[in-house]
Amino acid sequence: QHPSSSTRLPPPNTRLRVARFVLLLCAGGASLQAQFHAYVGRISSSGVLLAWGTTQGEGNTIGRGSRAVGPVAVTIDDRPVTVPPGQNWVEAPLPPDTEHRYKVVLDAGRRLIGEGVVRTWPNGNPDRLCFFVIGDYGDGGTGQAAVAKAMATVAREQQKANNPVRFVLTTGDNIYGKPRLLRSRQDTGDRDAHWESRFFAPYAELLRSVPFYPSLGNHDGDESESAGDLDVYLDNFFLPGETRAGGRYYRFSYGKLAEFFGLDSTKNRSAQFPAPGVGSGSEQLRWVDEALRTSPARWKIPFYHHPRYCGGPSHTSEPALLELVKVLERRQVGVVFNGHEHNWQPIEQTT
Repeated sequence: QHPSSSTRLPPPNTRLRVARFVLLLCAGGASLQAQFHAYVGRISSSGVLLAWGTTQGEGNTIGRGSRAVGPVAVTIDDRPVTVPPGQNWVEAPLPPDTEHRYKVVLDAGRRLIGEGVVRTWPNGNPDRLCFFVIGDYGDGGTGQAAVAKAMATVAREQQKANNPVRFVLTTGDNIYGKPRLLRSRQDTGDRDAHWESRFFAPYAELLRSVPFYPSLGNHDGDESESAGDLDVYLDNFFLPGETRAGGRYYRFSYGKLAEFFGLDSTKNRSAQFPAPGVGSGSEQLRWVDEALRTSPARWKIPFYHHPRYCGGPSHTSEPALLELVKVLERRQVGVVFNGHEHNWQPIEQTT
């Protein structure tokens, strides 16, 4: 695992006080015997989205469009939540900045498949925010497991300090395929089974309490691996706020303190949602320019995969991102999180 690159642009007038966050960049129904996962798909100041499923079996077994695993009972603070028929997820309204315990029980109460504690976000104008940033992480190796364990430890510490981790941002390459000698990669992420050792298992403790809000990398589609990776990515994550191009890019706010912009810098192809582009004249560039202009947040924080400037050994700078950087400078963005090059590269503008 390696720290994510960041590009530091002229700081805004106020400072975001982040207690601690991690920046990383690194190289029919289901059987009752299946391993299930319950996870927080989305959270806000007004409620939570809980999801569940398994990565075992054929087809879509976990995520928004997955087939129902069977009769499921969900409770929050011991109160039942109505689950829509045929759905492996449910949204529940909750008051802001409060803690709640939930359970997900399968097969008429005979099997507990998930439980956890969630804390809704404060509304209005919070004065602090703690979150993680990881990137290029989903290889299923010992490094990923070690970092996931460290993240869980920090999350527990932050909970005790009453400054909880609220979410995890990713800078892309969420699921890597397994390399094969002289052949293309296999198990690239185009099936839910590929996500077990590279997402749901390593981050199980975190996922029970906080959502992951990702951005796309070249290994999350056919730019480097399989076109089917993108569809599974869009199905397994529950993106917050305003989404565009089926979720390839989006924005969400943490009160009036910070607004985040998950952008798509990849060339991944999709018949339904083509690559939106970031160059001059692209719809994504126009959208983020206007979104940054109108955002009332004190901090505006884009995150995406490819860095504009790169001094590492494996990748080069990305001239195609120059127009995007101009927009970020013009809108006085304070910090950008990137991945792709597997080392830490802080860049500060001095002119």
